[in-house]
Amino acid sequence: MVAVALVVAGCGPGGPRLYKAGGTVTYKEKPVEGATVTFLYADNNFASGVTDPAGKYVLSYGARGNGAALGKCTVTVFKPKMSDTVPPPADEKDPTKRMKAMQDREAEVKKRLEQEKAGGAEAALLPAKYSDVKTTPLSFEVTADEAKNDFPIVLAD
Repeated sequence: MVAVALVVAGCGPGGPRLYKAGGTVTYKEKPVEGATVTFLYADNNFASGVTDPAGKYVLSYGARGNGAALGKCTVTVFKPKMSDTVPPPADEKDPTKRMKAMQDREAEVKKRLEQEKAGGAEAALLPAKYSDVKTTPLSFEVTADEAKNDFPIVLAD
């Protein structure tokens, strides 16, 4: 009975109440896919999400799932270079297969670097100021009114 009363009162063991929050990230008037958006609270907790092909993200508070806690947040947006996202080769025991996997990875990294140099749409990186909590100009406040928790992020050079 006491446990039910605590949950009903909002004081359960799961942490703060979470509210639906998210938005869309655009850069150069195009949606940004594969960027990590992080809302950092003053107490060093955070909510984050990754943008889909339409640039949309949904915030998740730590490991708790969809939603964000109430409060003012400093916001960062980071997207790694394509060449940084090539996974390492599998831990292969056979030396011939291991060498082949390493060569394949090297070829993929080179291919992605060439695409980045060519300036293809996939290669577009975001301005560095948005990836650092000390330099980002972005900040938002998550409120109990979920209708106000749509945070469009328009990035500029």
